[in-house]
Amino acid sequence: MVICFWMITEGTGEVLVHQGFDTFYDAQANSMMHGHWDVSSDAIAGEAFVVHGKRYGYFGFTPALPRILLNLLFPWEYGRWSRLLMLLWIASVIAVIVAFMDEFGIRSRPFLLAILILGSTLLFLCSHAVVYHEAIMTGAALALWAYLFFCRYWRQPRFGFLASLCVLSFFAFFSRLTVGAGPQIASSFLCVALLIRGFVPTRRAGVLLDWLKFPSPADAVKHGMFVALWLGITIVTYVSVNYAKFGTWLNPAPYQFHIQYDAARLSRMGGSINHLSMIPITLGAYLGPSRIGFERNFPWFYLTKGPPPPSTAKIDLIDDHSSIPATMPALAILSILGLFFAVKSTGLRRTLPVTATAFAAGSLILPNAFVAFRYLHDYYPFLVISSILGAGAVQSISRKSIRRTAAVLIVLTGIWSIAACFAVTLRWQRENFWPQPAPQAAYFRMRRFVESILTFGNTGDGYTPKYVRNGDVITVIDPPATYRHDGRRWNFVSGVPLHQFRLLVKFPVGEANKRMTLWCAGHPGDSDAASIVYASPTRVSFCSGHWGHGGTCGPTMEIQPGREYHLRIDADRLNSEFTVTLDGQKVLADLAWLHPWGARNVLLGKSFQPSSDGTDFTGEIRLDEDSK
Repeated sequence: MVICFWMITEGTGEVLVHQGFDTFYDAQANSMMHGHWDVSSDAIAGEAFVVHGKRYGYFGFTPALPRILLNLLFPWEYGRWSRLLMLLWIASVIAVIVAFMDEFGIRSRPFLLAILILGSTLLFLCSHAVVYHEAIMTGAALALWAYLFFCRYWRQPRFGFLASLCVLSFFAFFSRLTVGAGPQIASSFLCVALLIRGFVPTRRAGVLLDWLKFPSPADAVKHGMFVALWLGITIVTYVSVNYAKFGTWLNPAPYQFHIQYDAARLSRMGGSINHLSMIPITLGAYLGPSRIGFERNFPWFYLTKGPPPPSTAKIDLIDDHSSIPATMPALAILSILGLFFAVKSTGLRRTLPVTATAFAAGSLILPNAFVAFRYLHDYYPFLVISSILGAGAVQSISRKSIRRTAAVLIVLTGIWSIAACFAVTLRWQRENFWPQPAPQAAYFRMRRFVESILTFGNTGDGYTPKYVRNGDVITVIDPPATYRHDGRRWNFVSGVPLHQFRLLVKFPVGEANKRMTLWCAGHPGDSDAASIVYASPTRVSFCSGHWGHGGTCGPTMEIQPGREYHLRIDADRLNSEFTVTLDGQKVLADLAWLHPWGARNVLLGKSFQPSSDGTDFTGEIRLDEDSK
């Protein structure tokens, strides 16, 4: 919990803050209190669906409900609740995990709890307290509680357990439809099972239920009708909300109304966000064992985009991602063991409907044309439940040598899982996705400190120059250069400073919002760039771009088109610093992770990624006579 707190507050300890895309649910709560669903443009920002001039979000309403009370009691904290509420959901997940261990008769293991929290996507969601992450965290937490009461009802059919299941299923569904669909499917199965027990008492009709050890409550019909009533309430609410927002009945997100989806983008993805043809691609993305990147720099693991998809694929976007086996191998192994254990153990067969529906709900992301690592959290309820069962399977192994071997395997893969999830979460927060200046600066200090302690060497990979390290001195082989660490940063000592580029440039007159590339280094898919963006024909700002890791822009300044300027670019990979100086004045300073590249991978006036870095430079640019 401490690590989650540190991560979600970005190391600052501040809980009640507004930062980024996190006010939608407050605006939604305010709208619900006034009897409508539309929100202001600043609350929904770039995720707006515009219908008849009003702006709506496709996110469910459950996370907005606690804000109704919170904003009534503490109106001055409007828009600042996301971190607090997400921390409360994390605490609830810890509680439900312990409750599942007790329900299944599994001896509690702190290391198993650590894997389920820190070696999973739950930690990744702590990278940013934004609407996307809060929605899926809330839905998964409520789904887990619903599954717990499903299992308790199956063991002891009390009406209180049944009512808790139905209510939690309802709110899980309206947090996030995909992960929340699992409890709805489980409730539907339970409804049918109860009605079979009540109306068709013959043994043949209930053979599957007997194998699953489903009880025969005296009020089976009443209980079944109660579940059917809640399923009906859920359906009516679903279609009513869709119609009130978008004028549709079954489509909760008609992308033809989304402000970011023009005709060309809709055409590229076949007019819909979901396609069965996406399943082979997403199976590789989410279940492929090699979907993770490694490098010699702290924190060593990073998310990847995977191999290029087929040109005919109806893809919207493939974001940086990883897979369950790559970042969560301990949970993957435990889940497989848990399923076998549940089938063999008579007393735990009641968990099979839960694991099946939880896995089915997670798999609803497979047809989606948008690939993102956070979507793996839809599988989280399945991974939690089946992994706890898997721990029971390991504990039940009779042969001591085999049990110890299995335990060692889980420990080793658990350490990998925690390290990988911590790394990709930290990097996503501090480098890739809306990094904040102060936490990012602290991260780069941490990175330099770790790398100053751990020795490393690089034999060259075709892009990075060969170098060797001896204590606090790095010697680059080609081109020759020496760097020394002073306890805080690496300093150039002698040789050829590969990271420094001195250029002569004449700027053209440009149109407003025109972006042109000045310098680029790397290769397609892994490059760093310096660009200019015109605010007016004679006013520009200098910007950086680090493919897959964001970028930033400096202040707007006046230029004289046609005049020759001295431009210096420092792409300091050792210190993770990127600076641009124009005639001795620093116009851009960026703390950034830089891609590996060598001297032969540098372009002037053009980019490997023109879609993000800008078009070719139309002025004059060349190395000056002192450039190295």
